[in-house]
Amino acid sequence: MPNQKKLRFAYLGGPGDALAVFNAWSTGTTLEYFGTNYLKQFYQACADFRAEGYVILTSPEEYSCRSIGNFLLENRPTPAGLRGVRYHIAFFIWVTKIVPRMIRFRPNVFVVTAGLNVCIILSVLKIFGIVIIPAIHDSLWKRYAILKTSERIVRRLQAWFFSCCASEFIVAAESTAGQVRSLIPRKKIQIEVFLPTYPRQQFAFIRKPRFDVRPFRVLFMGRIETNKGVYDLVEVAAKVDPRGFHFDICGVGSQLPSLQRTVDDRGLKAVVSCHGFLDRKELYALLDEAHVVIVPTTTGFEEGFNMVCAEAILAGRPVVTSAVCPALAYIRDAAIEVPPNDVERYREAIIRLAEDRTLYEQKCRACEPLQGQFYDENNSYGAKLRIVLTAVLNRK
Repeated sequence: MPNQKKLRFAYLGGPGDALAVFNAWSTGTTLEYFGTNYLKQFYQACADFRAEGYVILTSPEEYSCRSIGNFLLENRPTPAGLRGVRYHIAFFIWVTKIVPRMIRFRPNVFVVTAGLNVCIILSVLKIFGIVIIPAIHDSLWKRYAILKTSERIVRRLQAWFFSCCASEFIVAAESTAGQVRSLIPRKKIQIEVFLPTYPRQQFAFIRKPRFDVRPFRVLFMGRIETNKGVYDLVEVAAKVDPRGFHFDICGVGSQLPSLQRTVDDRGLKAVVSCHGFLDRKELYALLDEAHVVIVPTTTGFEEGFNMVCAEAILAGRPVVTSAVCPALAYIRDAAIEVPPNDVERYREAIIRLAEDRTLYEQKCRACEPLQGQFYDENNSYGAKLRIVLTAVLNRK
């Protein structure tokens, strides 16, 4: 471990409850949150290096700032209710206000997850000896869509920022690592690729799928947004035999009320259940009943490693998705790949799995050899973060 007094690490992330995560981490309890919690692993990295920590999250609740233990926890809501140029100006100002806070705290390392589209503002921190580590969970740009002029400008700014201000990266998929390398091909950089990881006992009580049980249940878990493919899923549900299939949609998002109205207006309430937010126990129950998990993210979203793909594999359920999801490369043997945005091919894939026992059982069996990568702590966000932190501190 590098010998340095009073190490300080900072973290800029998305929405979340920093205090609740801290309490769960410090007491060793389990959060209601179903997936991998990366902030929890940041706290552990701070403890491993005996560092003070400064965490900034972006939940829509009121601004708050509190000190607990060796950590300063701040919630700074991002601009809401704005669109277009007004939003981008407001977000630019929001990120600008973080700079003086970082200068006062003077961290050795600043792990940046949120705000990477305007990260050029943070370049001033280099003057003060603050090393920035981009922690990239989503793709940097849409890989299967034509980029708008504004998106191409952002891409160039990111290339400049990475070239001048970042030498270490942690990213959620090898495809994203490839994007980083393409932006700065001449610079020597270190990229660590992490995967969502889980304790083995988390999925131990989910039974093996039962092919003969009907209706054939299709499960969606994630944010209820248009670019996550929720309306495509409704179209799929409208085109299958309502007596043989049922679709469970779990999650919250800006489109949940509209999605519920659409299901009602299309007369699909008997086929589609919109569950909204579910706690861990309720999600386990639906996973236990599911035959297949669907991840229909559209080309309109910069999808990273969708954790639902890993969770489906750990539950022994095949996945239906497209190449928009980088996770497909890690679970391909247990998945059915369809072309992006193709409602008809999604329908065909689900029907094939429901009607072809041999295919279905082959995909289920393929889950088991794929599970180890998501149980291996060496692949975790925390393990990769410790690698790059060590590299940075040794370099200093």
